[in-house]
Amino acid sequence: MPAEAGPETQGAYRLLAHEAVTCEQVLAPHWACSNEGMREHPVVLCVQDTTELDFTSQPGIAGLGPLSSLRQHGLYVHPTLAVTPEGIPLGVLDAWMWTRDPETLGKDKQHWPIEAKESIHWLEGFERCAELGDNLPDTRLVYVADRECDIHEFMVRAQHHSQVDWLIRAAHNQVISSTCQLLPPLAAAQPSASQPAR
Repeated sequence: MPAEAGPETQGAYRLLAHEAVTCEQVLAPHWACSNEGMREHPVVLCVQDTTELDFTSQPGIAGLGPLSSLRQHGLYVHPTLAVTPEGIPLGVLDAWMWTRDPETLGKDKQHWPIEAKESIHWLEGFERCAELGDNLPDTRLVYVADRECDIHEFMVRAQHHSQVDWLIRAAHNQVISSTCQLLPPLAAAQPSASQPAR
């Protein structure tokens, strides 16, 4: 805690340091307000990505793990942000946090089960959106994710949740089953739906 911290800051530090306080409890009121705000919109984008919090310059913090290399340490956060199609933020819907195990950093995890990979957070985030979709019948949710989410396990699970649309940036040269064509040439041949604002 900073030495110059006032009583409010000291109280916040004590609250967040208490072992009985969880991230979920702290965020629960925000999540409830975000969900209510989403009801007011016909379409809400649920945007997910991973970011790293780098605490390498603060070596005294316990419980951190390696980041991109063993020389860096910190933690990862994978939030889902709700925004309108116009870009107005409505709130954070969830936030998965984890640290990497230094023993497995850099190992080939291709044959690991999805539950043991960091990729599981894409599926967990989508499941959270599907739960919200069940409770927001008048709001269409669109899950938006980066190319890390272009994984078979995600595609299989997402097909079972018709209340949530999804838009994934392609990482693999997928075959579109209805046309037997590869995705990049098929997408390139489509007419443009809109033009960017100038």
